[in-house]
Amino acid sequence: MKKSLSNQQIAYISRQLAFALNSGISLKAALVFLAGECREKKVALFLQQLGEKISAGQSPGASILAMNFRLSPLFVEFVLLGEQQGNMALVMEQAAEHFEKQNKLRNMLWTALLYPVLVLSFLLLAIISMLLFVLPSIMQTYHNLQAEIPVLTAKLLFFSQWLQQAWPKVMLGGFLLLGILVWQYPRWRYFTDKIPFFGQLYRQYFYIQFAQALGLMLNNGMLLKQSLNALQIIFAQQIYLPQLVKLYLTVDGGDTFAAGIAHCQFIPKLAKQMLSVAAESGQLGICLLRQQEHYQQDLEEKLLRMVKMLEPMLIMFLGLFILLMAGSLFLPLIQSYQYLL
Repeated sequence: MKKSLSNQQIAYISRQLAFALNSGISLKAALVFLAGECREKKVALFLQQLGEKISAGQSPGASILAMNFRLSPLFVEFVLLGEQQGNMALVMEQAAEHFEKQNKLRNMLWTALLYPVLVLSFLLLAIISMLLFVLPSIMQTYHNLQAEIPVLTAKLLFFSQWLQQAWPKVMLGGFLLLGILVWQYPRWRYFTDKIPFFGQLYRQYFYIQFAQALGLMLNNGMLLKQSLNALQIIFAQQIYLPQLVKLYLTVDGGDTFAAGIAHCQFIPKLAKQMLSVAAESGQLGICLLRQQEHYQQDLEEKLLRMVKMLEPMLIMFLGLFILLMAGSLFLPLIQSYQYLL
């Protein structure tokens, strides 16, 4: 079974290799040195095995392809490109920058999503606890006082009684639903970019990756057709793969790059116009990298604004939940005590 390296680990490897190679150390010596210094066992094992293959006479490209590790296809393309161009240090430095930017953006995405998920999960747990444990005790007090039960409280009581009897079925249904969603992920993931607002963020996130990968390959001397063919391997698991295949077939058939990107829905309209002009002037690689920086900064600002908007909304939601619980359970109980007094 192949071991996998995360993008963060690949960024570390690329950065360390770039530093060593720029210091005048040979690739073989750099791999041996870094393998001995690395504290992370998986990364050290990867560097050691790669160094052994190169020491045995294999080229860096052949060695990386024969590794018993699941690697990012883009990292493999970077190694092959560095070997082809003879500037492994520069290519590794660019690879490090690419994966570091991707890690930063991915962490921001997870942070933006994790906060509301944690708050809503806590709220759901609080609601279930109230219905299963708190509400029955309060209802017993109502019965002891022979007080009239308000309508909203009666509805909550009905739902609480149903949940106490059906909670095993509810949990089983929840796990089954989660299993179906995971099992059918290859199908429903194609609707990701159809979700309002979040779909736009997802398309922009993918375009940032596309622009940086293609821009780096073109700026390092790869031909456009070769780069577009590599993109199909790099993004083989993405929902936009059919559009990338169509882009490659359009260019391979002799048509222009502008005609090819017309089918790519993940590329913003303004970006398409700029890329069409850049392709005609021979500045496509530079234009892609500048667009990647612009759209990444724009996406980071959108995520920060979204988090800032979600915080007060979630606080208001929690406040409404507390008000609902107080109004439906505790206030009528207090009024019953006052009536007895």
